[in-house]
Amino acid sequence: MLSWCVACLLPSIRSGRTSRSHRFRPPAPTTPCIASGDELAVRLPRIHWAVDSIAKERKWLPVLAPRVPLVVPVPVAIGEPEARFPYPWSVVRWVAGDLATRDRLSDPVQAALDLAAFLRALQAVDPTGGPTHHRGAPVRLQEAGIRHNVAQLRGEVDGQAVIEAWDRVLAAPDYDGPPRWFHGDLGYLNLLAQDGCLSGVIDWGTCGVGDPAIETIVAWSLFPPDARAAYRDALGVDDATWERGKGWVLTGVGGIPYYRDTNPYSSPTRSPRSKPCSPTRTEPRATRRRALAARRGCSARAVAGPTPW
Repeated sequence: MLSWCVACLLPSIRSGRTSRSHRFRPPAPTTPCIASGDELAVRLPRIHWAVDSIAKERKWLPVLAPRVPLVVPVPVAIGEPEARFPYPWSVVRWVAGDLATRDRLSDPVQAALDLAAFLRALQAVDPTGGPTHHRGAPVRLQEAGIRHNVAQLRGEVDGQAVIEAWDRVLAAPDYDGPPRWFHGDLGYLNLLAQDGCLSGVIDWGTCGVGDPAIETIVAWSLFPPDARAAYRDALGVDDATWERGKGWVLTGVGGIPYYRDTNPYSSPTRSPRSKPCSPTRTEPRATRRRALAARRGCSARAVAGPTPW
């Protein structure tokens, strides 16, 4: 294993749902595979079921990176589990930029077009042998979970509105095209911006090949209506795919009880350099709902209705 020590870590400034990233600089002398002075990041899985993403990213990001127009964090080394940290971890190249909240995008329509171009390039990559992930499977398979979660959230979401929207999703046909590459978790937490423009895409733990409808979530979670329309047009999303995408938005109700107690919350309005915090039990219920729905990439309005659909 490469002889980079924990002392090389700088303060953590990015934290996802399943992994935490720390900025990192290799000590001198550096290893032959890293140019002296390069900035790196250490990617640490938070939970046992996220460890497979380390091997997946190591295998596939070097394949995908040269084929897409935005920067991705290519792995350069793998760390082995040990007493101080029980999971495999990775060292990746640091991707510069701040979290792509709407206020950091000088032209949301152009950002939507740039992201669509990124996805067109990604979907053009040969999917042969690519990984699978449940987010590329038919969204209707989430049926039991949706209804269970809505029943558990009485009073926290408009359950009738969610189920009515879900029933419309179930009426849409399944994807019957060739499998396509997808990122699987596009949103401001995993998109980076510099100088008002999109610059990078991070956290590829949910990537895979299958139905790319999951990539439409960002149309509602990040873009205003004109940019949303531009994004859909640029990707050529048909009605059935758009409806299945809404289904993936609705699965966000499951994140409300899960993330309430298990994961820190990073608000779109918080500084990306600040430490994430968890919504507390003393906050109003509606505030907690907005916070926790945002973790899944959808607004409380999109979960509880009425929706901008």
